[in-house]
Amino acid sequence: MTGQWSRRTSSRRGDECAGGCGVVQRLRLLNLRTSPRPRQPTMDYLINQYFVILHALQQFELTPWKMVGLLGSLLFTSRWFVQLYYTRKLGRVVMPLAFWWLSVAGSAMLLAYFVVGKNDSIGIISNFFPVFVSVYNLVVHLRHQKQLESDAIV
Repeated sequence: MTGQWSRRTSSRRGDECAGGCGVVQRLRLLNLRTSPRPRQPTMDYLINQYFVILHALQQFELTPWKMVGLLGSLLFTSRWFVQLYYTRKLGRVVMPLAFWWLSVAGSAMLLAYFVVGKNDSIGIISNFFPVFVSVYNLVVHLRHQKQLESDAIV
């Protein structure tokens, strides 16, 4: 076998494979010689990217539907802080009623944003199911509370 894959090495390739190399090692050696080392970003590149980000922020437009989406996202995220607060307060894992109300309100607002404001199928699909789960859990919780109240009266 002759050429670059032979067991012998020519003087221009060096002595790395003098005793014979595997294919993977030869490819690594060829790649190290032919490809330049990855360069660190220069300061000019970083400054340019900074101005690209600033320009994108200046072009940001807050529409009423974006406000609905942001508020829905805030409500949906805040439910976890409510759950964390009650879990730490009671010393055990709980899902308080406020968790489900925030889930319903946040999911409904996000669903409205993705259906009407953005018309984004991925957003619709990702927020369609949580609305029903949250409503179901809220109904179960309210039924349970009503049953506890009726048992307390009797």
